This record gives sequence, C-alpha cells and structure tokens, in this order.
Amino acid sequence: MGLFSNGGSFPAGLTPSPTKTLFAGNYLTFDSASGGGTFAQQFLPDVYEKEVERYGNRSVSSFLRMVGAEIPSASDQVIWSEQGRLHIAYDDATITAATSSVAKTAHSVRAGQTVAITQGLVTVKAVVITVNDDDFTVAPYAAATLAAAGLSDGTASVFVYGSEFAKGSAGMVGSVDAGFQQFSN
Repeated sequence: MGLFSNGGSFPAGLTPSPTKTLFAGNYLTFDSASGGGTFAQQFLPDVYEKEVERYGNRSVSSFLRMVGAEIPSASDQVIWSEQGRLHIAYDDATITAATSSVAKTAHSVRAGQTVAITQGLVTVKAVVITVNDDDFTVAPYAAATLAAAGLSDGTASVFVYGSEFAKGSAGMVGSVDAGFQQFSN
C-alpha cells in the first residue's frame, strides 16, 4: 500500500496526463526551490564527486587538459606544425571564354576534376577535359562554352571542388599532397 498511496492504480508521485507534455514534476532536481523535491540534497557532495569522477571537472582548464590542448612546458619555446589545405584554388587564372580554355602556369589541375570558375558575380561550374603544362580546357555544365555561360576573356578565380569519372573507369592517377610547415615561437 505504501507504493500506491494515491488510491491504487499509479505509483506515488506519478500523475497521468492526456497529452505528451513536459512537466516540472517529471524530473529529479537538486534544489527544493523548483518544486522537484530534495533528491540527494544531503548527499550532494557525494553525487558531485561521482559526477566529477565520471565526466571530469567542468572548468576551462579541465576541458583543455581532457582534449589535449594543454601543453605543460618548462621552456619559452613552443614548436608547432600546420598542414595546408588539399583543395586547389587560383585567383589569377586567365580564361579564354570562347574556347573554354583556362591558362595558369604551374597548375595542379587534372583531367576529370570539377571546377568552379568565378569572374565578378558570375560563377560557372565545369569539368576539366584536357590538361597541358600551362593551361587546361573545361566543359561547362550549363552551356557550350564559358562565353555562353556568361564569362568573358580575362582574369578569373578557379576552385577545384571535386571530380567526375564514369563508373568503372580508371579514375585519377596520383595524388595532391598538402603542404607542411613547422613554426617556432
């Protein structure tokens, strides 16, 4: 009878509701001010210790220590390294819009890659068809040439954002490696 103190069908403290709604009485709280009771109020230090044991101290220094960003050091010199991005981008490529040719000396663009060519407010997406040492030819997706897509002869930005190969084809040969730099402070 102690478990069902409200007349029999529901345990004490549970009140059925006709709607799925969040009520303050559905949750255990640590403070008695919110009306949730005094769950573990006298054992709060013990509960806190168990929480710290499981999740760690929730301070900024503890967070840095847990993610490994804290570097204990006895000297004044810090050495770190940075790796460059793998995406290829050029801000100074020269395009010939009528022939869909893009000239860029010492480029890393390869046949089969997809590029976004931006000139002013116009951006055209295309796939690279042929590649030479200092230029490459593209086929725009939305038009026959870069001129028909709204670009004109001159300087443009080129960004390689992916690749396109037929299913079962050999795909791309080789790789593009990110640059690596080491710094000292």
